[in-house]
Amino acid sequence: MNPIETYKHLCAAAAVLLVVALLFLVWKWPQGKHMTFSQHAAAHRSAMLYYFLIFTAVLPLLLLFFLGWFVRAFQLPGAFTISIVLAVCFQYSVTIIPEVGGWKTRYHVTGASISALAMLTALLILLVAPTVNGIGKSVTLLSVAAMVVLLYIGAINKIKHTHLLFLQASYYIAFFAAILTVTYAG
Repeated sequence: MNPIETYKHLCAAAAVLLVVALLFLVWKWPQGKHMTFSQHAAAHRSAMLYYFLIFTAVLPLLLLFFLGWFVRAFQLPGAFTISIVLAVCFQYSVTIIPEVGGWKTRYHVTGASISALAMLTALLILLVAPTVNGIGKSVTLLSVAAMVVLLYIGAINKIKHTHLLFLQASYYIAFFAAILTVTYAG
């Protein structure tokens, strides 16, 4: 097998690792369903370190997947790569700067928003890519619609909601559902 082809499976591995690690975070350091994953982590010093380590492990796997296989396999434009790199960089930066008040909270919310918008942009580019069709295109369309609705709910509630954790998890699930469907069925 081509070594580059092994990168294809890194997204699935990263998604599983992320789900298990974030479930453990919420179980070990519970803060309530009205708080994001990062707000759960920000409540305890050990949780902040754990959160940082999660993304230190997951984000390089995702970059290898996207830049080493996905972009090539689907012949995606540079704008897709830029969107993914922006999403990853801002996601990593917000794990370094936790939501603990003052300028750090302002930066964290802004950086997380940029990351979320970059993820949506990547899916919009994927949606119009001529190399993606069938079920991959359909799931990407549904994911984009779900992400837009979730962003709208977040915006009208000023990122405060009784089920903020569920909304955040749903956003990431929509993103990974599209990417994994395109990878394995598209």
